[in-house]
Amino acid sequence: MWRTALMIALLLAAPSALAAAGGPAKFDSKVTLTDFVENRAAGSAATGVFLGKVSSTNANCATDRKVKLYRKRPEKDKLLGHELSDPTTGDWMVGGKDKAGTYYARVVKVEIPAGICRPDRSKRFVIYEISRAR
Repeated sequence: MWRTALMIALLLAAPSALAAAGGPAKFDSKVTLTDFVENRAAGSAATGVFLGKVSSTNANCATDRKVKLYRKRPEKDKLLGHELSDPTTGDWMVGGKDKAGTYYARVVKVEIPAGICRPDRSKRFVIYEISRAR
């Protein structure tokens, strides 16, 4: 009987102890969008991949992290695709076209056993209109 009372007391005290300790640990995340690599086949539209990296103060926040790629628009920004970062390096790539515009990548908040991985948004990446000889 006293064991049951002790268990109930511990369960009731746990949330307040966690709050007093400042809650779960929070880890900064950093997502970068660094390049667009073109893959142009003869006679086809220019396609390729956007490249970047996820890094963090906790390795579990950088690897296997869902990265979303967006294109800025006057209205709502357009989600172009998403991919998981590499399980060992944090590198990521998302396929796309070399359409002129401003792009950025995002990672959202994620809970891991050690705490919380904070969200982040990359700096903008601009592809300028290029006149191509036909």
